[in-house]
Amino acid sequence: KPQHTPPLVLIVEDDDVTGMIIERVMTMNKFQVKRAANRNQIVEGIKMRPDLVLLDVMLPDANGFDILNRIRAHDKMADLPVLMLSSLGALDDILKGLKLGANGYLTKPAKSKALMDAIKIVLA
Repeated sequence: KPQHTPPLVLIVEDDDVTGMIIERVMTMNKFQVKRAANRNQIVEGIKMRPDLVLLDVMLPDANGFDILNRIRAHDKMADLPVLMLSSLGALDDILKGLKLGANGYLTKPAKSKALMDAIKIVLA
């Protein structure tokens, strides 16, 4: 599929401060950003066909693992790059995310360099 120029990243994060920090890092690195904090916003964001989804696990009305599962089960979105970004740092959680098909898993708070490095690898 044609990529957006610059790439569009859907940031799924319900904590506003964390979301703003991630958004600032992304825009400083020349990415377009769309933010989503709940299920409806996630659906709207995915309709925009982002080049990458940064996906939190614990959301007010959704679970990032379930969302990832749905993305992977959907014909048109199965290959959408998804990077999990979660405060759940236990090995079980990380393995669950990777087993469900995440392209990567970072724990919060992620250093902006680590985040950008992971994004570059996933989008390469």
